[in-house]
Order: sequence, then structure tokens, then C-alpha cells
Amino acid sequence: MMLTSPTVLYIFSNMKQISSIFLNHFNQLMEIKGCDELKTKIKEIVETSSIKQLDKRKITIDITPLDSTRSLQFYLTNSMLKYGGMGVR
Repeated sequence: MMLTSPTVLYIFSNMKQISSIFLNHFNQLMEIKGCDELKTKIKEIVETSSIKQLDKRKITIDITPLDSTRSLQFYLTNSMLKYGGMGVR
């Protein structure tokens, strides 16, 4: 069962002061249909974030081989869940 945007946002809205770099952009990212467009937007968000350079590099390396919108959306959702200690992989 794939988590829907409202489910993920509900989980994160109830967590104490924890947020992923993708949280504020989640709905917008989930609406992007093209794989290349989604990958580009993720890279933009990562590069403009204040996370460590090592983490930016890891995210970029992780998404590079992903070749479908669905796999990128799964990565985003799972990243947010992992950030909160609830990832599925």
C-alpha cells in the first residue's frame, strides 16, 4: 500500500519539530509527472537546502539511477519517513 500525500503530511505534522527538506515541497513534488522534471526539482531543493554537503551528495547519488516518477516518489516518501524514524527500507 502506497502512502498518499495527506497521510505522510499528517504523520509529519504531528511530530515534534522534525521536518525533512522535502516536507514543504511534498505536494508540489508529488504532482510532477515527468521523471526528469521531478529529478531536477529534487536536485534544486537539495542544493538550496542547508543540509550538510555530504548529505546533499548522498541524495543526488541515490536519485541518479532512479528512472521512473514512481520510484522517485517512493524515494521521497521513504526519505521523509526515515527522517522521522519510520522508513520502510
